[in-house]
Amino acid sequence: MAGFRDRLIHNYFGINYETVWQIIQEKLLPLQVALQQIIQEETRSTR
Repeated sequence: MAGFRDRLIHNYFGINYETVWQIIQEKLLPLQVALQQIIQEETRSTR
């Protein structure tokens, strides 16, 4: 994801929008789930 972010920011005119859409469809939901788990674990450990 970080490498893609760099390509997105620094190569605006060379972006393949089909690739962007594929990443949105395949990677964002698993990332959201992982982040929610981290937040829940951190919330539990600070109580």
